[in-house]
Amino acid sequence: MTKLSHLLEKLRKRTDAKTVLQVAQEQYSEKSFTEEYLDTYQTAETYSFIPSALSVSLSSLVFVAVLPKLHWVLAVLIGLIVAAAYEYVKIKVAEKGLKRYLKGNGWGLLAVGNLLYIGSIVFAVFGTYNGYKLLEADTAKDVGVSNEMLYKQTVAHYDSLKAQSIRAHDSTINVADKTALAYFNANTVPGIKGKPTIRDASVKQYNALQAELQTARAEKALVLSNLELDRKRDLARLSKTQEANVSKAMEGVGAYLYVFLGLSLFVESLIFAVNWFRQYYIFRAYRDNELLEGASEYSITPDTLRTIYQMALDGAAPVYSLPINSAKGTITPPYQNTGLGFKVGPQSVSTPPMGEAQPPAPATPTQNTPPPTGKKGLPPRNCEKCGTTYTPSVSWQKYCGKDCNHSANGFTLKK
Repeated sequence: MTKLSHLLEKLRKRTDAKTVLQVAQEQYSEKSFTEEYLDTYQTAETYSFIPSALSVSLSSLVFVAVLPKLHWVLAVLIGLIVAAAYEYVKIKVAEKGLKRYLKGNGWGLLAVGNLLYIGSIVFAVFGTYNGYKLLEADTAKDVGVSNEMLYKQTVAHYDSLKAQSIRAHDSTINVADKTALAYFNANTVPGIKGKPTIRDASVKQYNALQAELQTARAEKALVLSNLELDRKRDLARLSKTQEANVSKAMEGVGAYLYVFLGLSLFVESLIFAVNWFRQYYIFRAYRDNELLEGASEYSITPDTLRTIYQMALDGAAPVYSLPINSAKGTITPPYQNTGLGFKVGPQSVSTPPMGEAQPPAPATPTQNTPPPTGKKGLPPRNCEKCGTTYTPSVSWQKYCGKDCNHSANGFTLKK
């Protein structure tokens, strides 16, 4: 059981290692530029509208300052239309300029496209600043409304305290005044010229009642004075608090200004980089295709190799230049010289320079028999393990026998 577990673990590790090797081969194998960056190009094509939409949105805020008499919503709608048209023209001109530049037709139109990009950056930055001003005004308005509500609440609070104090003290004063008046009426005698006067025995008590009345009036005045001082002090403190609130709110809004400015610059740079990459990718794909088409004129097909193999087997054949630049890359007897090909046979015979006529073939004709093949007409090939020449049974056979197959794939069989 332990041996079986160990064997299974070795098989699992070997399978994992092969998987890692396959991944590594896929990542680090030589690929063309078109194949290597195909996913990046497709992503750029799919999502390129996002930075353009952000650029249009930021640039549209310019019209808040350009059309100050309009409501800001209407000004932004007009700005969106104009900014979208400008963005379309900018991208198209830049694309045309990049195409002409990459094809070597000058950089004039590309310079115009770059100027449009610079204008777009200016509009986006100015629009960002206008957006910041809108946010600042809206924040100041909100803070002002809050401060005004707090001010009104404070004033109403002190008005309420003042009214309550007046009512309480007026009640006390009224009671003291009525008490003193009643005492005076009950303890008066006719005085000089018929004017009533307080009895001498009641003067002291009457004066005490009058003193209480004056004390109540003085307390009222003192309380109202203190309330007014408290009111002024609290309103002054509230004013400072409101200024601090406005300053704090503006600091918070000010941080957004740098964020928006950075965003606008990043968006414009991203648009520029994406459009450059898209056009350069198409250009490289075009160049790679041109190279492939040019190389296909000189490609060697299996028929060409079989013919070369047969000529090598003949041994005594003179030097020939094989026409491998025909339509299908095949060689058709009598092996006419085209100035481009392989040298097959004895090397003592010189080949004339490219483009000159080839000397005629010797009298002894070369047999043009096909190379030996297997049951299914497959030509011989070399074993990928030991290098031995063998005739394969199927087209995908790589090794000459089971021993080389097992050795190459790491299998160990007990005999």
